[in-house]
Amino acid sequence: MLTLSGAPSALDEALPGPDSPSTKWVADRLVHWPPPDALQPGKDGNPLALECLVTPGHAQTVGVRQVMVIEAPLEDVAAVVEDFAHDAELFPDLADVHKVRGSEDGNRFAVAWEQQVPVFFLPNIRYQTTWQLDRARPGRVSYRYKLKEKGAIKATDGLIVLEAVAARQTRYEEYDFIEADFGPVPTSTAWALTLSGIYRSDVAVKLKLEQPGWTYARIRKEADQLLERFPADGCYERRKNRAPDPGQDPRR
Repeated sequence: MLTLSGAPSALDEALPGPDSPSTKWVADRLVHWPPPDALQPGKDGNPLALECLVTPGHAQTVGVRQVMVIEAPLEDVAAVVEDFAHDAELFPDLADVHKVRGSEDGNRFAVAWEQQVPVFFLPNIRYQTTWQLDRARPGRVSYRYKLKEKGAIKATDGLIVLEAVAARQTRYEEYDFIEADFGPVPTSTAWALTLSGIYRSDVAVKLKLEQPGWTYARIRKEADQLLERFPADGCYERRKNRAPDPGQDPRR
């Protein structure tokens, strides 16, 4: 588990780096948690529920909501989420991930990423994100993250919320909004590439926790097989406009 010191920052306090059309939305969603609608995983045996969200006026932004239930205690799930040192072994298409040394500031820290792009003429993508950790609510651990500096990745804003359902069961919910330079790749292909990586990465977290004796290689193989059984491209076909800012939800 991450050990952070200093005064914590508020959930909606500005993170460093360039804002995107999703920055305020993500912060508001976290402040006004839970979402007004419940997304349920497990349909037809699929361990992960995906919802593709279009940002009005920003068609190039890939937005994805992800929900799964993990048969493991909350703190065990948080430990895997925070184990950045092993992400490159666990997740597909990652060449390197590590927490930036000396970046801790209260409940914030920076993470460096090197992403392999599954398009032969595009080089690996390197970028950093600022993460903010919150443990103020019993039975819940939440994270918010944001791009530190533009490059091949133009914007990334997201959150993860872990909630204890039972002593050994945790609900994992994540929102990601990503804008990247995919070169001459069509928008639909950019969505497909992003969705397949998200699906395999999330399922890998679940398998790591539920099958602790499995090797990383076996986890990645099983995640690939699950993606074949439950293609993520159906999410793109059913995509919908992102809801208004959470602070404007009628039920609030």
